[in-house]
Amino acid sequence: MTRKLDQPGLRAFFSIAAKWNLSADEVRRLLGEPSAKSLRRMKRDEKSLLTRAQMDRISYVLGIYRSLQLLFAHPGRADAWIKTPNAAACFKGGSALDRMLSGMSPICPS
Repeated sequence: MTRKLDQPGLRAFFSIAAKWNLSADEVRRLLGEPSAKSLRRMKRDEKSLLTRAQMDRISYVLGIYRSLQLLFAHPGRADAWIKTPNAAACFKGGSALDRMLSGMSPICPS
C-alpha cells in the first residue's frame, strides 16, 4: 500500500527534473541513489512506497523549485538558474545543482 503523497510527489519531482534537464544520474543522486529497478518503477508511476528520506528529498526539490519560480519573473530563467555557475561564497563558482549533488548542506553560512 502506498501513502497518499508518494505518487503525486514523484510526479512533481520528475516534472521538475525534466524542466531542469537533469540526467538520469542526477535524478538518482537527488533521490538518494535508489536502485535502477526502483527508479524505473518510480518513473512508471507504479505504486512505489518511498522512504522517509526520499520524501524529504522530494520535498526539498519542490521547495527549491517553488522558491525559484517566485524569485524569477520568467519560469525559464528560474529553471536555468539551478545549473548556472554562482559566484556566492558557498557555491564556490559551482551551481546550486552541484551543491545539491555534493551532499553538502543546502544552507549557506552567512
